[in-house]
Amino acid sequence: MLRVGDELVQPWQLGFCWAADGDGFCGDAVESDGPVVVADEPVVIDFPLAGWEFTAAADADCAGVVVLVERTVDGAWTIEVSGPEGFYPIDLRGEGPEGDVDYRFIAAMSGPSHADDPVDTVDRGAPGSCDLG
Repeated sequence: MLRVGDELVQPWQLGFCWAADGDGFCGDAVESDGPVVVADEPVVIDFPLAGWEFTAAADADCAGVVVLVERTVDGAWTIEVSGPEGFYPIDLRGEGPEGDVDYRFIAAMSGPSHADDPVDTVDRGAPGSCDLG
């Protein structure tokens, strides 16, 4: 489950593999863009199982988008997305003793403010690059 402020959001689950007590299974979902999350503030994922780590990345075509993941407390990670205004698919991957999970959500960015800058220096990439909106 993702948290943005006080709002809970279920990310789109792309796939998983899980094993416990000698049994295991895997599953894949039909690809989807996932829910739109206003990512101007940190996104938090709660996953309270020991030994898990999470990574996240924007699609390789998303010029100028940076995604950082940091463990904040046991079972919680903060995902910070920064970049120009637009809508960007963010893939989230978790790996732990029981297996792995893959999720996706769409980060809606209002973009950095450069109102006081004499020249806009934000790398916006190719026109329409990775912009779903």
